[in-house]
Amino acid sequence: MRLLLSRYGILSRGILALDGAALPWGEVYPLLNRLEWRGELARGVFVDGLAGAQFASEEVLAQLGSGGDRWSLVPTSDPAVLYGAGAPFPLGSLSHPEWRLHRGPGAYLVLRGGAPLLAVEGAGERLTLLAELAPDELRHALALLPALVAGPLSRLRVRTWNGASVLGTPIERILKDLGFQRSPDGLILYRRYGSERI
Repeated sequence: MRLLLSRYGILSRGILALDGAALPWGEVYPLLNRLEWRGELARGVFVDGLAGAQFASEEVLAQLGSGGDRWSLVPTSDPAVLYGAGAPFPLGSLSHPEWRLHRGPGAYLVLRGGAPLLAVEGAGERLTLLAELAPDELRHALALLPALVAGPLSRLRVRTWNGASVLGTPIERILKDLGFQRSPDGLILYRRYGSERI
């Protein structure tokens, strides 16, 4: 159970339902109650949208209260991600309402302080803005993309921005500044080894 608390920060029935390896809520709830009685956890409604009792440590609650400004790029398949289809917080796009985030391989979210700002799908081919961002915030969010070619991918090809071709959009210049090159159907960034590219 401590592993679940360290992974999610907050535990509730809905969060445990996302984690196929987790114990059933009926077994976890009495243990969480006991930790609350001992003063190790607090019970309440800390995150809107999560139904039922929620348990968290004072340390986690302090981080929630501070708002945080940390930027991160996380795979949507990570069980700690609570956004997307089948999760407590489904996501939609500002620019095309029919779009929905699907959790799975090749899909990532750019988060700021835990809030989703940008969806990266198809191993980077499709970028979808999830919140209004100032130009410097947009640049910061896009600057996380090259980490994908330092990790699981040898190249990153971006083809669409908010459902339309990325070519000619305001983010084309930003991506070029980050090392992307124009190709006939999008922008591409190659993994570099020294001065060579593959």
